[in-house]
Amino acid sequence: MKKNVLLIILGVITVCCIIYGSAKHLRGFKSIFRDGGIHISFDDYDESEKDSSSGKFEIDEKLEKFSSIRINAAVMGLTIEEGTGFNIDAFYTKDYLKPEINIKNGGLEIVQHGKKNGFNNGNQNCRVVITVPGGTDLNAVDIDTNVGDVKIRELNIGKIDINLNVGEIDVNNVDFDSLDCDTNVGEISINPVSKLDDYDISASTDVGSVRVEGRSYKRSYNSRGNGKKRIKADTNVGEIKIK
Repeated sequence: MKKNVLLIILGVITVCCIIYGSAKHLRGFKSIFRDGGIHISFDDYDESEKDSSSGKFEIDEKLEKFSSIRINAAVMGLTIEEGTGFNIDAFYTKDYLKPEINIKNGGLEIVQHGKKNGFNNGNQNCRVVITVPGGTDLNAVDIDTNVGDVKIRELNIGKIDINLNVGEIDVNNVDFDSLDCDTNVGEISINPVSKLDDYDISASTDVGSVRVEGRSYKRSYNSRGNGKKRIKADTNVGEIKIK
């Protein structure tokens, strides 16, 4: 009994250290506990801060047509959504947070190395918005990010893979065949275009709850679908909401 209590205490301390360190890296985060659940969202972007003269930088580029997206980042708030064209709008506050953007073999690749000597004080923010024309079918989206929220909206995507250390994942009004998302600390919200009956679903959280179509299933949920589509969502700390 005492051993279990000790393990719980150590787990809570570890989570608090992760949250504090990441929040310090990004200047802070929004409320964690609200509405009876655990919610983490980093306050890593302010429209009024788009000013290169004060040490803040911006990228606004039209891109070549692409059919897939691959992102590897250290600190990045990311949104991928429908727009009028293939475009990227990026805002960052430190030179080492600048995203490297390339189109290779019909795929969009973004790499951001971030700072390698650990956390320090200062405004270290990055926000990237990628737009894709309506009606475009993306084969795959692969995202690996250390800190920051990930939002994907109103797109058609074959396969989605999201690996996030700290931050929220929000996949809303997206038509996809396969979604595999994993985060250590943060809420996961999934709202597919297709009916949930079409998906095999596996969802689990260590600290938090799983809600499917408004019904709570405590820490895990599994179901078999009618077709070949798949949803897999896992978080160590945070709530999972599906549809």
